[in-house]
Amino acid sequence: MTSKSTAFLIHGGLWAEQDAARFWHGPGIVAGLIAAGIRVLAPDRPPRPTGPRRPRTWSGC
Repeated sequence: MTSKSTAFLIHGGLWAEQDAARFWHGPGIVAGLIAAGIRVLAPDRPPRPTGPRRPRTWSGC
């Protein structure tokens, strides 16, 4: 039995029209990793933050 590594890819492009297909698949990154025997997870993520915006502080750290 062999173990297989997994790469979890999060694409860039916050506030831009970007998705995993354009960022990872298009340039061949996913194909290269798969050819190297690595399982790839490359989900799309929302282009904008979701949920409430709350101020964050570093106090107490």
